[in-house]
This record gives sequence, structure tokens and C-alpha cells, in this order.
Amino acid sequence: MNNLKLPIIFSCALFAASCSNMNSNVERDQAMSKLENYVDSIDNNIENSARHNWEELEARYDKLEGNVEEKSGEVGEELQSEFDKLEDRFKTSKKENEERLSELNQLAEEKISNLQNWLDEKGDDVEDAADETGDEVEDGWDESMDWIEENYDNLKDETKQKVDSIKMSLK
Repeated sequence: MNNLKLPIIFSCALFAASCSNMNSNVERDQAMSKLENYVDSIDNNIENSARHNWEELEARYDKLEGNVEEKSGEVGEELQSEFDKLEDRFKTSKKENEERLSELNQLAEEKISNLQNWLDEKGDDVEDAADETGDEVEDGWDESMDWIEENYDNLKDETKQKVDSIKMSLK
């Protein structure tokens, strides 16, 4: 009877060890998948916005990579190769984002400079033209109202009502 217990105990130990190893592999694969998904999301999100907190993004990357290492136990050549590829993609995304942000800031500086130059060159002209237009509108208004008042008694009742309505709205 004792001889029969030993193989059963040994089989149970092997089964438990293989289950533990399977669970470790599943956990490592899940952790690796999270890291890969994170790098993918960085790739996708840098296209939507120029501003990112790269210290925070790098800290999250390091945490996810550490989690994979923790679940793996030993980092072999294959896993290290995957880490290197993901890190290269992450660094490329960061570099592209920094270049894009630099280009946006440079373009903004050019646009601001153009506006300042335009205001310096044309601002006075525009102000003068606006003043002139305002004067012309005021002169035209005064001339029309003077004429209407001089000829008010000769206007049709309907026209007088329109004139009276305009005067009321101005008060």
C-alpha cells in the first residue's frame, strides 16, 4: 500500500508544478499583452495630440515592463528581444511627438510673427480706413435724415410710419 502512495504523491506534485508553471506563463503572457497594448496606444494617441507628459508615460511603460519581468522570472533572449522592439517603438513615438511639437511651435511662432508684421504694416491703414468708413456712414446717415425731415410732410403715411419707427428704435 505504501508503494502505491509514492507514485500518486509524485504525480500530484508534478501536476501542481505544471499548473503553477502554466499559470505563470498565462500571467506573463497577459502582462506582455498589456505592455504591447500600451505601446500601441502611445503610437495611436500621439497622432491625436501634441502634448504628452512623457515622464508619466515612461513611468507607466517601466512599470508594465517590470510586471512582465516579474511574471517571467528569468528574462531570456526571446523576451529581451521583444522588450527591445517595444522600447524602440516607444522611443520612436516619443521622438516623433517631440519633433511634431517642435514643428507646431515653430509654425505658431511664424504665424504670430506674420500677424505682428501685418499689424505693424497695415494696422494703421485699417484703423484709418475704419474711421473713414465710419465717417462716411455717419455723413450718409445725417444727409438722409436731414432730407427725410425736410420732406417729412410730403411723405406717404406708410413711409412716415417707417421713419417714426426708426427714430423710436434709436432712442
